[in-house]
Amino acid sequence: DFDEARAHLEQAAACFERIDDPVAAAMTRLSAGNVAYRAGDLAVAEQVYREVVAACEAVDYPRGAVMAGTNLGNALLDQQQLREARSALDAAERSARQIRMRGSLPEILRLRGAVLLKQGDLGGAKRVAEEAVRLARAMGHDTLVAAGEVLLQDITVSNAQLTATTQVLELHDEP
Repeated sequence: DFDEARAHLEQAAACFERIDDPVAAAMTRLSAGNVAYRAGDLAVAEQVYREVVAACEAVDYPRGAVMAGTNLGNALLDQQQLREARSALDAAERSARQIRMRGSLPEILRLRGAVLLKQGDLGGAKRVAEEAVRLARAMGHDTLVAAGEVLLQDITVSNAQLTATTQVLELHDEP
């Protein structure tokens, strides 16, 4: 049961706070956010992820901030809050590159590509998605390669639809 899992995780986070372990508390809350996300409670997940990013930044734990920021971007994307999703993912990518957290980059980039696609930036989406696939392939991460390739297919379809629509509009504009 999702509610029970979240309650246990919040209790564990409170225990970590009592023994003055803010990193463990934040990472436990990250798990609580993930439970909320899986339960479909995106607004709660978003709020938890925001709190975890802030907590990790406050104690100079950039790895946690990258993880929570990536999840925040995903939750915002799922809620169609594209500008905020892009901002969260841009920050996560900058930090991941700065601290050489390469294992997180394929997913961050895939999510950024999905945001760019929804914003209509097909060229940007394609560049980012191609980098995500290249990095995932270099890491031998087949699941992320497949996810990136699905995004590239979506970009190709969107581009074809845009081209077809443009052609139809041009036909109607002819005298």
